[in-house]
Amino acid sequence: MEEIKIRKMNYKLLIAFGLLLLVACAPKLKYEGTTDFGSEGWHKDSLAIFDVSVMDTSEVLTIGLTLQHGKKYAYSNVWLFISVADEAGVVVRDTLEFFVARPNGNWLGKKKKDGYEVSAIYKQGVRMKHLGFYRFSIGQGMREDLLRDINSVELWVQ
Repeated sequence: MEEIKIRKMNYKLLIAFGLLLLVACAPKLKYEGTTDFGSEGWHKDSLAIFDVSVMDTSEVLTIGLTLQHGKKYAYSNVWLFISVADEAGVVVRDTLEFFVARPNGNWLGKKKKDGYEVSAIYKQGVRMKHLGFYRFSIGQGMREDLLRDINSVELWVQ
């Protein structure tokens, strides 16, 4: 009887240690910011602006995006124009195709209330060159001026 209690206690300690190890080894979120577009949608002239502070240039970063859209979004993708500017005025520009649905029309990502949330890595294994602030500007590059049913875009750095 005593041996069973000891085994149960050891088992519980092993599970607790495993959970602690998982939490300790998980990537730490350095930055997270969201721009909401409201009920109208995302207009081509509306930029999502994120100011990210870099305090350590030796860190290897992963930069990602999360897009929330409704069930009535008309496309399977969103073209994004991304600019990253440092304090010295150096600007790097990218164009990114962000998929929100499979070719068969099924939505990607997690179902959320009246829509979906899709995350993707923008850049991985990045080391910033300088300390200070970096401004990320994200605009939609679709052929329509207003993307209806796009609710928000989020930038995250871990």
